[in-house]
Amino acid sequence: MIHAIIIILLILTPITAAANDWTMMDTAMQLTYTAVTVADWSQTLHIARNPNLYFETNKYLGAHPSEGSVNSYFAATIALNAAISWLLPHPYRTAWQGFWIGYEYSYVERNVNIGLKLS
Repeated sequence: MIHAIIIILLILTPITAAANDWTMMDTAMQLTYTAVTVADWSQTLHIARNPNLYFETNKYLGAHPSEGSVNSYFAATIALNAAISWLLPHPYRTAWQGFWIGYEYSYVERNVNIGLKLS
């Protein structure tokens, strides 16, 4: 699925890059996504540091990821999300950003509910 999205974006890049209409709202949405993702990143590092207490549910990271794999994954995720957001035209950009904000927030909330703090 992700490969199909990347191929479509590569095809659309010349079209969207020339007519990009990034707004302050887009910036606010991207910063919100980044903040929520950094919260998830922090919680996931706590999971990685405490494999005897927690396990990770992200299938890409595995049940007991290393700190390095957690850092690589989240850094790449934030960068890729920003790049895709930049390339997408409205209203797809807003939908994309909103979806990922909600997705990340749901994991942060789940982690808080199992006892992980935000630190």
